[in-house]
Amino acid sequence: MSLTWGRRHWPGPRRSTGRWIVLVLGVLAVAIVAAAKDTFVAQETSPIGPDTHGTIQGLFDLHRAAIERRDRVSYELTLDPRSPKFVACMLGLFDLGRERAEALAPGRVVGLEHVPNTNLVRVRLQQRDGIAVHYVRRFLIGPVTAFPALDRMRSVPAWYVSYPDRGDLAGPSPIGAVEGSGCGRDGPSR
Repeated sequence: MSLTWGRRHWPGPRRSTGRWIVLVLGVLAVAIVAAAKDTFVAQETSPIGPDTHGTIQGLFDLHRAAIERRDRVSYELTLDPRSPKFVACMLGLFDLGRERAEALAPGRVVGLEHVPNTNLVRVRLQQRDGIAVHYVRRFLIGPVTAFPALDRMRSVPAWYVSYPDRGDLAGPSPIGAVEGSGCGRDGPSR
C-alpha cells in the first residue's frame, strides 16, 4: 500500500453570466435604496438641545466680556467668519467700546427659536433697551481626532454670532423685536 502525494486538480470554476447579472442588479438596487431619502427617517432635527441655552448664554457672555476688556481677538472668535462685510460691521460696533457693552447688558438669553431647514437659531436677548433679536449659527468643526491611539474621528459643534442668509427667513423678524446687531451679510442692515 502506498500513499501518493501530489496535487489533485479541481475543476475550474464555471463562469455564469446569469449570476453576474443578478449580482450587478443587486448591487445597483442596494445603492439606489441607500441613496433614496427615506420618509420614515426623522427629518433634520433642531440644533437646540438641553444644554444649548447655557452654551449660547456663554457665547454672549464671552462676546460682551471681550468688548469690555477691549479684546479684539476674543471678540472676533465669537463672530461668524463667512462674510468679511459682517465681520467689519461687527468690528465697527466693537469700536464703540463701553457704550456697546452697556447696550448689550444684562445680555440674558430669554428665548431660542430654531429657523427651520437651517443651522440658524433666533435668540431673544434681554438688553438695556428691551428684548432684541440676535442670530447664532451652529457649525460642526472637524473632523477632530478624539482618540489618537484609536484614530477615531469626530466633529465638534461650535456656535457663532451670525446673520440670516438670504432665504433663511420665511418672513420678517417678529413684531416688536429690535434687530440686535444691525449687521448682515452685506454689512450694516439699517
